[in-house]
Amino acid sequence: MTATVTSDRPANVTLVKGAMQRWSDLEHAPGGGASAAARTYVEQQLRPDARVALVGPHPLDLITGLAGQVGHLTVFTRSIPDAVLIGNALLECEGTEVVCGSVAHLPEAPEPFDLVIALDDMTRVLSLETEVLDWQEVFDAVRALLADDGTLLLGVENELGLHRIGSLRSRYTSNDDATWSATATFDTGRPRTEAALTGVLADAGLVVRRLGIGLPAWEDQAVIATGTRSFSPQMDTLLAAATLGSAAFRRVGADPTRVTRAAVLSGRLPDLASGWFVVAGAGSGAADEDVATITATTPSGEVVTYTERDGAILTERDGVAVAEPVEVPTGSRLLSEHVLDACAVHDLPALRSLLRRYAGWLAGRPTRTSAGDRVGDIRMDAVLVADDELVALDPGVLRGSAEDAAWEGLADLVRVIRARGARHPWPSATDDRTMMSIMGAMAELAPHPDLEALVGTESREPALPAYDVPGLLAVIERLTETNTALASRAQWFEDRLNTREREMRLRTARHDEELKRVVRQQELLRSSAEDVRRSITYRAGNLLIGPMRKVRDRGGR
Repeated sequence: MTATVTSDRPANVTLVKGAMQRWSDLEHAPGGGASAAARTYVEQQLRPDARVALVGPHPLDLITGLAGQVGHLTVFTRSIPDAVLIGNALLECEGTEVVCGSVAHLPEAPEPFDLVIALDDMTRVLSLETEVLDWQEVFDAVRALLADDGTLLLGVENELGLHRIGSLRSRYTSNDDATWSATATFDTGRPRTEAALTGVLADAGLVVRRLGIGLPAWEDQAVIATGTRSFSPQMDTLLAAATLGSAAFRRVGADPTRVTRAAVLSGRLPDLASGWFVVAGAGSGAADEDVATITATTPSGEVVTYTERDGAILTERDGVAVAEPVEVPTGSRLLSEHVLDACAVHDLPALRSLLRRYAGWLAGRPTRTSAGDRVGDIRMDAVLVADDELVALDPGVLRGSAEDAAWEGLADLVRVIRARGARHPWPSATDDRTMMSIMGAMAELAPHPDLEALVGTESREPALPAYDVPGLLAVIERLTETNTALASRAQWFEDRLNTREREMRLRTARHDEELKRVVRQQELLRSSAEDVRRSITYRAGNLLIGPMRKVRDRGGR
């Protein structure tokens, strides 16, 4: 538990049974409405005079933004610290209130709401200060808030989504408070398929008006698609490109080089979405037209909507229709995916050819001439390859020269390689500036005067999750390569040491032999000297010479 005890609260906050004193959901990244695409989904359901209920944790700026667009807003949260924070943020907004506690244990039923929004699933609606309820019971309590002719906007996480398949962090095995939930363990009543979800809504007397999927992660649904069952091959290509090219995908940690791309190539990406977004209406009525639509958040925060009608794909950017429909060649793929394939197999000729094509394509793009010209997205994550043709998903003008645009594209490619933990044909110790210089030479670009400025933008990219499988695998691979190189150097030094050791041992052996030989010679000389001393000649000489020495010594004195 990380939140502190809070006793003082603003007047617009009401405590009911189940209020949690030492807990904050806002500290643990609410998934509902985190992206601009999800908020566009919400704004399409708003009416100026509507009574709106926001159930469960949602980002604070989404809550304050809704307060000025509807007639009345009630926020239901289980956390007292969150309720105090939200209440203070809404003090100046008329027609707003915060109810803190369990939605299933309200002292009296509130006035029904025209719109009930619960984008973060039922997992964090259940209060842990009351008896344990299953997913269905919590959903029934949320359903009871809805008016007879009201609309429910519900988000339900897919436990078999790509973000779960490749994640090491699991609420089934983690023991921290943030991952504990009775509705997310072995609750058999929780809908785990699209059919099960629509069945739960039908049993509750709700008609599904619109059903969408979220990608790539539950915490950041950068892409929301509806009508996926009627997608054409061109829309499938757009969905894959929007998902793989989103900034959120770089933080998914769902093994993008294997699992996600396998889902894309097999046409199973919609089945492995992070969750479902349902617009359901109470009462009788038919479902809305199943329109094939993709709403995506660009790295710059712009919202792009692709809609397929009569075989043409129409585009809107921040709600403004684009003059010309987007053309998606059949069988096309992102340029970045081709480049990553070439890097993975160390196919340097193919990599060089792709980079030269990219630089040549940029040289033919128009440049900005006036303030009214819209700058396009020239990242390799936003360019499709179809045979010998390169097609931009965002066909705007270049901000500066073609060479500067090419270097910006290479800088972004380096960030893609690092974020995905992708293989590349250079040593693992290659730094970003060196990698960019090599690829710039492959693309036949003039050397950039300040690569540090381009590489420095990487620090503003969000880091990968702390327990991210592909990131860990990439780290293991890089460490393995580094350890292999270090082991090779260590083996070289060991071989040199062994050689030196053998040489020293041979020299020591020779020195020992020389020493033994000298010792034997000394022993022979000592023995010969002893024999001479014991001989008759030596003793007789000493008898004769001894007195003569004494006479000489006296004479000398």
